Amino acid sequence: MASSRLKAAYSRYQMHNDYHQFQLRYSGVRFEEHRLPMDMLADLPAFRDLVAAFAKQIWHKTHADRARLPKGFDKGLAFDLARIDHGSAMPALVWDHGVAQKELPGVSGELPQIVEQAYAELVSLFDAAANDEFPKALSSEFIRPLNKFGAALRDDERIEFWGSRGEKGNVVYLDSQVRKNLITKVRETYETRFEGTGLLVGIDAPADSSTATLRVRTYEYATISIDVPRDRIKAEFDGHIDNAVQFELTVELSSEDQFRGVVAVHDIELVEFPEGWEKFSERMTEIGKLRDRWLDGKGKAISAVAVGAALACVLSRPMLGPLVKAFPTEAGGVLLEFEHSGWDLSLEFAPDGKAEIYGIEIDGTRSLEPFVSVALDAQFFLALDAQLTIDNE
Repeated sequence: MASSRLKAAYSRYQMHNDYHQFQLRYSGVRFEEHRLPMDMLADLPAFRDLVAAFAKQIWHKTHADRARLPKGFDKGLAFDLARIDHGSAMPALVWDHGVAQKELPGVSGELPQIVEQAYAELVSLFDAAANDEFPKALSSEFIRPLNKFGAALRDDERIEFWGSRGEKGNVVYLDSQVRKNLITKVRETYETRFEGTGLLVGIDAPADSSTATLRVRTYEYATISIDVPRDRIKAEFDGHIDNAVQFELTVELSSEDQFRGVVAVHDIELVEFPEGWEKFSERMTEIGKLRDRWLDGKGKAISAVAVGAALACVLSRPMLGPLVKAFPTEAGGVLLEFEHSGWDLSLEFAPDGKAEIYGIEIDGTRSLEPFVSVALDAQFFLALDAQLTIDNE
């Protein structure tokens, strides 16, 4: 990596009683008032592992005459979470030189400079990726923590390397798109957190296995397989085919975001259907059966993607169940209409899954400027929730 980028990406660090401090800043609504959601805590050991991977690489380069790392090298790279500062959540991570002195008494004097350079190279890697510059290859020692670091970031969130400046003078950061681009430039797939709601459509529970498989139909990736301990089937899922489930997973996706498989199951639970769901579901089934020329010789067949988006939207926001009326659109999409807090609101899902929110005031002259999203992402639900919480004034 170019020395100019390394110098530009070098982060300020502080030395307090033999330890280095590095600070991350989580930017996004979830992190306001120095809150760090539990699902982001996996980032911290992954951050340490990335710094450690660079530190090992640096050691090998500077000690070409030694085939192996010194005993205790990995243990000597111990990080602690010292605090989370105010504002957007800012975890302060410290490397304790005292631990290194204990684990590596003969070589600990070299480590402060190695850790400093390792952090600078990590920041440089992310700065380059944000500017569409990628390494030709990365070993599995880098890929494993990269697949964990930032995996739970949502579309409107990012991790900033506080105090760092990239080659162009900007704060160095990692968001979901930069992360995806970086990983998929050096391998075919990447891992990310997937939280959603779907329908339980099948259960496979072999008698000779301690695990069972739930087949869940999702809007995003069609039907996926989720493994759970076999004893949960009788206790929770038996007799609940076609019921709604809510889940949190780590999944593997291709560079084109095609689903490859479930990597880890963090949670999956049955949830109650929203009020009015059965009637709404039956209506969506009718709409989904419409084929080309359904509208007096015109009208395109209704897209399964649009139907899935409408179902997922109502499952995610149960209050919509008794409110919405569903209609097919001539273009092959789905239109949901409902009245709420003095507004006549519409949610339109295009055949490709693009979602739009618009509406007019029922007894007034105001109108809602249309909001368009490429999918049911965080920005879409923020815009929808803003309308669902509006009052009549």
